Amino acid sequence: MGKSRLEAFSDGVFSIAITLLIFTVAAPTSTGELGERLLHLWPSYLAYVGSFLVIGQAWLNHHAMFGHIRRIDSTLLVLNLLLLMDVSALPFPTSVIGAALHDHQGERLAVVVYGATLFLGGVFFNAIWRYAVRHQLTEPGLSPQRLRSTGRRFLIGPASYLAATLIGLLAPFAAMVLFIGLIVFYLAPGPQHRLLDRDDDPVSPQVAETQSPAAEGGESGQGRREAS
Repeated sequence: MGKSRLEAFSDGVFSIAITLLIFTVAAPTSTGELGERLLHLWPSYLAYVGSFLVIGQAWLNHHAMFGHIRRIDSTLLVLNLLLLMDVSALPFPTSVIGAALHDHQGERLAVVVYGATLFLGGVFFNAIWRYAVRHQLTEPGLSPQRLRSTGRRFLIGPASYLAATLIGLLAPFAAMVLFIGLIVFYLAPGPQHRLLDRDDDPVSPQVAETQSPAAEGGESGQGRREAS
């Protein structure tokens, strides 16, 4: 399987999951005092926005990560499927936490379910990157220092989700706000978007030589044979 097919399938899962999120916001059962009923749905709005941003950020990271993976193998396919399974499951805990915050019942358990889903997604995401680096599936233009630095910073996501989940055991609403704040931080312009930039990545003379036009043609041909 070529890398483009994996990316196309992944994009489809991301787009379907992010679209299904709106169905976690249930319409009022009656139009009497409609304004007040709509206002009472604010926990569902909050959960929807949070999960929309989570999936959106996951899609952006997925796109950036696979832009630096030159070939795939069967294990990488399985790890990617596990990540997509987590993404496609997110509408369920989104609906649960929205209902729990609205009814003021079961909030702590709902936060644990929601946070565990985000945490597992971060674990699968890191597993993809670390497996690709360990088995030399990434492009040669990334220095070992950049690979290690990127791997360490990717760990911030699941660690932050775990911390927010633990906070949710004491303050469920604060945990939801923290989940959203973390995603807004990663979406906002800043140095966190330079995890996989090439511009300031030092390239050794040996790597530079392999990236010459002649060597690039040979490498791309070999990569196509390995991925097929």
